[in-house]
Amino acid sequence: MMYRPTVRYHDVYREYINEVFRVTSLDRNQIIRLALFTAAECDEFQSVLKPYKTKDVPLPSPNWEVSDNRMWLEQNPTIREEGRDVNHDELQTKRANETTARQSATNTKTSVHRKATGRSGEVHNQKRIPVSGNGIKFTL
Repeated sequence: MMYRPTVRYHDVYREYINEVFRVTSLDRNQIIRLALFTAAECDEFQSVLKPYKTKDVPLPSPNWEVSDNRMWLEQNPTIREEGRDVNHDELQTKRANETTARQSATNTKTSVHRKATGRSGEVHNQKRIPVSGNGIKFTL
């Protein structure tokens, strides 16, 4: 899965990105990814965010290393996890599956402890009504 934001910004940013594009071998997407990549480690970025931050909640740490240039150079980089290379899409799928499994386990635990509620009693056979359709026959 890839995050594709629509970014709207002033022309001065567009002009800057175009200038950087002209003087480097990087494409515009790499330039924007590089800006986000370096911002996470930049003290100035963090100090500008500080007045807008929720109290008593720390800023998140990036899930990459400063030396991991693949994160901004490549569109869909491979991430190193638990001693092996993992494609970012593969990593997202794995995390989603783990979340689903956790939710399923929680639902199973809570459903075991629920008491059945509603009507109870004997079902009376007063009249049999045959119902058929598409070669399947039911008797109600």
